[in-house]
This record gives sequence, C-alpha cells and structure tokens, in this order.
Amino acid sequence: MKGHIIIRLTSILVLMSVLYRLVMAHNDEELDIENAKPRIGMVSEIVARQKLATYGVTDVTEFKLTGDLYIIKATYENRPVELEMNTLTGVLTEPGTIVPLPAATSTQSQVINDRQVNLSKVIELTNIPGTVTLRGVEQVTGQPGEIIPIHLTLINNGPTADIYNLSVSDSAGWQLEQLSPIEVESLYSVNATLKITLPTMLEARNVVTVTATSLTDPTVSATTDITVTVEDPTTSPPPDDTLSGTVYDQSGAPVAGATLKIGDETLTTDENGHWQIDNSALTSGTLYDAQGNPLAGATIQLGDQTLTTDAAGRWELTQPNATGNDNPNIPAADLFSALPPQTPTCYASGLVDWICNANGQQLTDLTVGPSGMIAYGTLVGTLTNQGWVSNLTLEPQSRLTGGIVTGYLTNHGEMADFEFRGAAIVGGTLAGDIFNTSQVGGYFRDVQLAAGTHLRGGQLAGEISGDAQAPALLEDLAIQAGSHLQYVTIGDGVKLAAAVTLGEGVQFNHPGEDPRLVPKQPPQVVACDTQLPSLGVTAINAAGQVIETQCQCAGGVSVNGGSFEPTVKMRLTDTVEIRGTVCVAPEQLGQLADLVVYLDYQPLNAAAEEKRHYMLDSSGEVLPWDSQVAHLVAFQQTMLTAVQEVLLYQGQLATTGKLELFFGYRLMDGTLVSNEKAIEITITDK
Repeated sequence: MKGHIIIRLTSILVLMSVLYRLVMAHNDEELDIENAKPRIGMVSEIVARQKLATYGVTDVTEFKLTGDLYIIKATYENRPVELEMNTLTGVLTEPGTIVPLPAATSTQSQVINDRQVNLSKVIELTNIPGTVTLRGVEQVTGQPGEIIPIHLTLINNGPTADIYNLSVSDSAGWQLEQLSPIEVESLYSVNATLKITLPTMLEARNVVTVTATSLTDPTVSATTDITVTVEDPTTSPPPDDTLSGTVYDQSGAPVAGATLKIGDETLTTDENGHWQIDNSALTSGTLYDAQGNPLAGATIQLGDQTLTTDAAGRWELTQPNATGNDNPNIPAADLFSALPPQTPTCYASGLVDWICNANGQQLTDLTVGPSGMIAYGTLVGTLTNQGWVSNLTLEPQSRLTGGIVTGYLTNHGEMADFEFRGAAIVGGTLAGDIFNTSQVGGYFRDVQLAAGTHLRGGQLAGEISGDAQAPALLEDLAIQAGSHLQYVTIGDGVKLAAAVTLGEGVQFNHPGEDPRLVPKQPPQVVACDTQLPSLGVTAINAAGQVIETQCQCAGGVSVNGGSFEPTVKMRLTDTVEIRGTVCVAPEQLGQLADLVVYLDYQPLNAAAEEKRHYMLDSSGEVLPWDSQVAHLVAFQQTMLTAVQEVLLYQGQLATTGKLELFFGYRLMDGTLVSNEKAIEITITDK
C-alpha cells in the first residue's frame, strides 16, 4: 500500500512568495505584495507609515513596494510629492529634490530645497537597536502532578518585524515542553503559553527560565525567570493578613496598569498583572482598565481560585473553609502530630513526623513518621520511612527502607521495599518489593538488584545486574536502549528496546519472548518500486547519532514534462513537477510519524554564507529554521505505509535562485529519516 502525501499548491506558493521577497535585493523586477507580511529585517509598512507621520508627510494616496523601495505619493509641506523609502534602512528621499535624510541628533538640521527642517522630526528609527521584551509571572504554585499554564508576552521593540526562538530551561532538571518560534511585527506583542507539569515531589522548587532570541540578530534577546513550587496538599498555609492575585485579559496575557477597587482601597497592577492588599477579609471588588472603564470578562487568579469579572467589572471571592482544610471534620491543628523546633530544621536521628529540609546535613538512624517528609539530606546510617523522602544522597553502608520516595536520588547504599514517584535513582542496590509509579517518566539507572528483588513499573537504564542464585523479577516496565542485563528474570509486561543486550543469567518466564531464541534473519532489503532517481538515505536518532536504516529515498524534478532528475537547471518560464518517495523499513510500518519538509535557499551569485534554511509547518506556513533537528516542525502526521509518495510541487517557480529540498519522516522516539542527497534546482531568468 502506498501513502500519498500532497503538499498543497497554496503552501508551495507561500514558500515561493517568501523566497521571492528574499531575493528582491538581487533582482530588478517589480513585486506588488499588498497586504503581505514583511520579510525579516525589512521596515514594515506599519513602521514606514509611522516614520512618514514623524517626518511631516501627510495625505498618503499611494503606498507600493517595488524591490527594496516603498514608492509613496503624498503631501509634504503643502505640496504633492513622490517619495522613496529604503525598506532595509528606512531612509526617505525625494529623487532629484530631497537629499537623503541621515540619522542625526535632535539638534542637527538638514537643508532640503533651501528650507530648514528640524531633524528632531526625522531621527532614523532604523538606527535604534532592535530590542525585545519578555514578560511573565514571577512565581507560581500548584499541586503535585498539576499542569500549570504560564502566560508569556513577547514584545518586539525594534523597527522591523522579527522571528524569535523561545528556549526553556530550568535549575532542577524537570521535563519541560519547548515552544515554537514566534514572529512579531515591529512595535507589536504576541502572547504564548508554556505548560509546566509539576512533579509529584512535595514542596519541590524550581526556577524555569524562558529566553527569547532574535533569529535576525542573536545578540538581541530577553529572559524571564519563573519560580515554580509544588504545594503540599496535606498542609494549610500559615495565617496571612494579605490578599493578592494576578489579572489576565481575555487572551490570557497579564494586564499591567489595571485599577482594582476593593472596599475603600484602590490599587494598580504591576507590569506582570500582579496586585496585593493588606486585608484578606476583603473578598470582592471592581476592576477597571487604564482609562478608568470597567473591565469585563477579565480573569483574576487568586491562589487556587479563578474568577471572571462581570459586565460591570465586578468579582467576588468564594470564602474558603475556616480551617484551610478540605475536610471540615478534621481541625487544622490535628494535621500534624508535632511541630519541629526552630533549629535544627531536621533531626539527624530519632523521629521526624513533619516536613523539613535537611539542607545537606547527615542523617543517622532516622525514622520518618506517617506525616513526615524529609528532603535534601545525606544518609550515612539507616532510615526507616513511613512517610516521604526526597532528593537524598545515600552514602556507602547506608540503608533506606519503606515509604514513598521521590525526586532525584544518588544511591551508594541500599534502598528496599518502597514506592517510587520521582524522577531518577542512580546507582547502589535495590532490594525487596519496589513499585515505580512515577508520572514523570521516573527510572532506575546502573543499579544492583539484591537476591529476590521484585521490581514493577517505570523504566530501567544502563547496567542492571541481579543475584546469580536468586535473580530479580522484572514486570510491567520498559528497558531503555543501550541497557545491559544480567541475572534477572523477564516477567509479564516488560518492553525491551531493540538495542538492549542480554548477558549471563537472563531468563524469560515466557521463552517465546526471548529474542535470543528467534532465528536470526538476514537484513530485509526494502523493495522500492519507483522510477524516481535514488537520493540515498540518512537516519539519526534523538541524540543526533547516525544510525543504520533499511529505508530508501528517491525523488527528482521533471522540467517541461521531461524525465525526473535529481539536479536540474531551469528558467522561470519553465513548468516543473517535483516528486519524492520514501520506502519505509518493515519494522517501522504502522508507526505514527511526523512528515517533514525542509529546504535551503541561496540567491543567485550570492556567497555560500548567505544560504538560508526553512521548514514547512502544519498550517502550510514557511518558517525560518535554525538547522537544529529538535526544532524541526511537522507539516503532517501519518501512519507509515510501505511507500510514502510525496508530491512537492507542480507549476512554475516564482523566483530565481538555488533550492535544495529535503523530505522524510520523524518517529515518535525522535528518529529522523530523510533523503541524504538533496533535490537541487537552479532557477535563472533566461
């Protein structure tokens, strides 16, 4: 069965339109792109008209883009003029009459037709460095496992449109989503939302950093830090005499400068839409915009409550339980059996039945009670856990038993009979019955499994070794590629990655699942029934390493109905058909995959460093690409069939230059398969 992939003609026309605008500096032909988006680095029509008003040019009757110039008919000093504005520099001239207006200080002047013009009116916006502002909330809190939306506002303060890469990093190693590049017009803002999935570790704290970087000028960037805290749902906050919140508009962006009237109090939101008042007994109010008008339909976030203002801008807070406890039958004072002394924050030995931060102190012969949780300590003795432990380091000869374990643990000792809800345990020995119920992809790496260990759930990675006399039993878990197993028994529900090696003492409860017993077959050669020229194939995994593949890629260009060739030279007047075929490896058939198309473009007679990279997204938009595979977006998803045919383009191409086209698919594990040799097209005007 063949899968037919068609990139719609409109998408390719968008692509060629973008390429056409990119090479107009190398081309004397005229192009009318009324209502089209400005190219990156170009003075947008919005900014151009603002500059005209600043210069005193009024009554614009014609505004047209020709090459690298805006042609403008308007009125200047009560006389009709025809002006030219350079779209790259923003310099305004009247050919044959007006001397170009250079950048200047407000005290300089310039003689134009023997008339003095104060250059405070004509300071060149193009000489103002491009800047960008990124705004977001400073602090957020949530429950374990909750998905929190972080609202961001990206503002382009520069004189031209630009595209910004948004990178997301953090201080604690959480699994974070990445954001797609965003295009922002000059002097405009765009909102984005980052979703953060909180780990299950109580009172975990992280600083998430979002950085916006200009693709046009990587020195232009902005950063915002968001402190994220996981709340303990079993505790109530201490009494607080303040009421605070954040105001968002209907698009989800924070509202700065809004006015809240709460009782007799009047306050204004800060640049992040945040406000606070020193009287928590006030539970209703009215919200006004910066002009004093009631703000209807706005969102006010108050702790875990989300309120929406009515048509008159009114809002009202629902009163919580007086105890701060969801169960009215349990007094707040009975939630813990005792409170710790002020110092130290945790006991090094004895009973801890409260939440405390060990701050790296050594722990010996400690018991964590049912209401207790201890974090960030170093265990040098024994710890009996009836509650929670988090982010510990276990030294040699130490032993942790029981309870719930979360966070990141470095283990040089032994851990036994526990439930794991965290991110990773690395090293040491695991013993007894262990349940990995992590919701954040938690795994055990490079661990020794004691005699009779029973391990269920989660993932294993690295060197996993059991006991030769009493091998560990593994059930309902995944073993990552590159792992090595020995002296373990593979039970029900175990998924072995293809690159896992099985050493001595590895047994299967179901021998039919043992890959060592399956007769080795010679590599299956994929039959690729196509008349298109072979383009070779390249495959890389999620780590960027080149891997072997049985896939094949073929493709080419037919000019004016001729044969398909991988490399062609053609004229603008020629008609072309561009096709590609991917023959999929048998082991990948039926898998869900992202189809991708990306290309390099270089104007004729341009230096190699002027080559630009682009990709096609799911809506048919052509986006700049930074050549990072992780940032490559998909234009379509499909279930892979044996042959995927790709019709790339039919018709005439709209501009001169050199194109190198690539196509292929990306699996859900990050593997990317594409043609090794590009389809190369050189387009001339004669």
